[in-house]
Amino acid sequence: GSFRYGVHANSGKDIPGYNALRHFGAVLAMIKAYELDPNDELAKDIDRAINYALINFVVYRDDDTAFIVEPTDDEIKIGGGALAVITLTAYADTFESDRHDELLRCLGNGILAMSDPSTGTYQHVWTTSYELKSDFRTVYYDGEATLALCKLYEHDPNMSYLLMAQAAADRFIAENYVQYRDHWVALAMNELTQI
Repeated sequence: GSFRYGVHANSGKDIPGYNALRHFGAVLAMIKAYELDPNDELAKDIDRAINYALINFVVYRDDDTAFIVEPTDDEIKIGGGALAVITLTAYADTFESDRHDELLRCLGNGILAMSDPSTGTYQHVWTTSYELKSDFRTVYYDGEATLALCKLYEHDPNMSYLLMAQAAADRFIAENYVQYRDHWVALAMNELTQI
């Protein structure tokens, strides 16, 4: 269920490390490919990749709150939780499955734990002891987290998801996020507008 990301051109050796965010991004691409060309073998590969991620990347702070840990950096990144949500909601829609619903709720609580709806901001990186490491790492995380909250709201209409997504969108506008030309922010704004 894991991916081989590539090899160094000069040595032929595997590129070291593993990235949870890239893993979920690859699974999301596989789900989109399945939507275009459904086949049993690809469905099995998708399930294997999701199971690998659930075993290796999901950590629980308590019974109701889950996060995605980045094993190479030993960090919890809001972008990891967000990409997991985006991928698992896509899986639920494509395969008409509710098997990850409880995990989605817990990951949603994890994103909310790293959020401040009064300011529309996110804490981007925590330690694996659930302490703040970095308020900001990349604009991508803001867009990913907001899109994930929109996807969660469509899947489970919890107003906490929508209120935080709206607060983040208001901040994107106030801080002129268009200057970053970030596709995740654009996707989030499009999704929120549809809601």
